[in-house]
Amino acid sequence: MVILQFILQTIMNAIRAFNVITLSLILVLVGCFGASDGTVSAEENDELNSAPVLDATSLFQEVVCTNTSCSIDVYHAAVDPDGDSFDLGWDLDLDGVIDTQLNTNRGIETIQIPTGYFVSAITDQYVESSQGVCENSLAIVTETTYTVASQITTIALLAEDSNGATSGYLHTVAGEETMTNTSLSIIVSCQSLDLFTWNSNDASGNMGDSTNDALIEVTMASGSALDWSRVAISISVDGGTPQACSDDAAASCTYTTFESGNDQAWEAGEGITIMENGQDLCDGEDGGCAIKVTITMKGIGNAADKGIGIVNTYADALQ
Repeated sequence: MVILQFILQTIMNAIRAFNVITLSLILVLVGCFGASDGTVSAEENDELNSAPVLDATSLFQEVVCTNTSCSIDVYHAAVDPDGDSFDLGWDLDLDGVIDTQLNTNRGIETIQIPTGYFVSAITDQYVESSQGVCENSLAIVTETTYTVASQITTIALLAEDSNGATSGYLHTVAGEETMTNTSLSIIVSCQSLDLFTWNSNDASGNMGDSTNDALIEVTMASGSALDWSRVAISISVDGGTPQACSDDAAASCTYTTFESGNDQAWEAGEGITIMENGQDLCDGEDGGCAIKVTITMKGIGNAADKGIGIVNTYADALQ
């Protein structure tokens, strides 16, 4: 009898243990399934909350600057794929905070950017030399270094929707072009100079909106013969940025020779006619254009280029 009770007790204990194990497994499985469902749900919620999509462009890249700021018209567009409401604006100093709030999803806004946010990049640098008249075997030679620089900065279009999704779009802006110059004058012996003098005349003909007008003529009045391969001509119209001229069709202005008896060299009494080439440099609306012509003799080998003439003249639109 005792043996039978022991056997029955053992069987009951085994059944209880089995039930406990089975229940534990069920609870574990239910917990795993529940955790898995929660993870998928969170991921689905993240995927459903899309950030706003942004775009911006400067259709009219005209920058107007003062001593403190530059203004530019910028077009912007923004949309939230989920249709959520969102805050939108320009971050001018790239600190991640909107400085100029925008109230429309698309439009053209005039942005005021402090000048301190612009970076200066040198785009061109050149030297012009001029020499005075010899007196007592001495002459003053002046070298002027011109530096042309462009201003550039980047601003950001920022947006944050009502569910906290954020996005940004970087937009680079080119500022005004500036020119600075420094001059150095020295007195040298006239014997060390290649002395050149120049005359100028208005080129015949009326000027207009065409891009092939003859502008001015420049004649070498005195000086030694100058190999044409060493001649470099540039012009500045109404104080603008100097432009290199060429004797072929590769530049915005060209020149042709006249009264030339030597195809190899530019000699005294000979000259060039400077003309537009595919670009309306002077439309004649104000009666004509002030033109500054720089004549440079290219250096040979390691020798530097040397300015040998600056001619300030006027292209008359009515002659």
